Amino acid sequence: MTRSKSIGHILLPIFFFVLIFSQGEVCLAQPEQTTVYDNEISNAVLLSEKALFEAKLEEAKQLVTSSRYNNDSRFTSKHRIQLVLQQMRVEGITNILYMQRSDVARNLNLLLELLPHAEKLESKSLQGNFYLTLSSAYRSNRNLEMSMAYEKKALDLFNSVNDFESVAKMRANLISRRHNSLFAEGHKDEILLLIPRYQEEIKYAESYSKYALAYNTRHLAQIHRRQTLNYSESLRLFNQSLRLRQEIAFKPFIPASYSSLADVYTAMGEYIKAIETYEKTLELALEIGFVRYEFYPLYQIGTIYLNNEDKVQALEFFQKALESASSNNYQGGIDQARRKIDEINN
Repeated sequence: MTRSKSIGHILLPIFFFVLIFSQGEVCLAQPEQTTVYDNEISNAVLLSEKALFEAKLEEAKQLVTSSRYNNDSRFTSKHRIQLVLQQMRVEGITNILYMQRSDVARNLNLLLELLPHAEKLESKSLQGNFYLTLSSAYRSNRNLEMSMAYEKKALDLFNSVNDFESVAKMRANLISRRHNSLFAEGHKDEILLLIPRYQEEIKYAESYSKYALAYNTRHLAQIHRRQTLNYSESLRLFNQSLRLRQEIAFKPFIPASYSSLADVYTAMGEYIKAIETYEKTLELALEIGFVRYEFYPLYQIGTIYLNNEDKVQALEFFQKALESASSNNYQGGIDQARRKIDEINN
């Protein structure tokens, strides 16, 4: 059966650290003791993160829009950094769901503008998050040397303050980048060598981060689905990753978790379970507007019917997939659906 690649292998692994451009210029006050205002900014970031977990993307964005604070004399460089980093995270998740892109050069310039202020931050965790975001921006602009340098700075800072949750997320991101690179280059045998590394990362994440644990178990499950063909282990790990995402209530990526389970059921030939799980994927994707997973389940159900020689049902689902891709301006999906429709009609 022809399958599309999962979202984790189409987009860079930016689940933790992502970039946007902050609109407008902000006049920064000199650093000062502003405890109440500090709490106000921190609360805005926390509420934005809560909205992000609930997939309320516009609300998450508006809560940390810098222009809301422009005219307040208490607004400092630290506050702007806090807001910008959260804006970057929200925009990155939004880009994944809506298949959008940011202006990476502009993003890098924004972060470099803030770099002198970031270097004076007292909070090492905040400084570490800034360096990590700057590392990601350099990577997006293909400057790997600077990216690696700031990534190391971030890791050193997180370790220095025992911020092991951030360390766990970084480690998960590092191994997934290696995994994605090997997958893109077709080095399937080398991917198998990552299994013990993933097992090590899973053990580490179990102590510090359910978020990283869900990420690691999902990627290890992909290896068992694609390379080892150990479908029972793949199902176990995908189910574990799904449960973790449900426990932490991170709504944006739950459709992808259901879709992965459906992919395994399809590979096992359990088509009824596969179709039911793809339908659940579609329901959740429509609820939050996850473009790819509005299209993908319809396409996959069509493929199941086509492979079982039910061309009437297959054509119906490929046409639905085409409508979904067209309404979302998803060109890749449009091309895939049209090829299948032409295959049936010809």
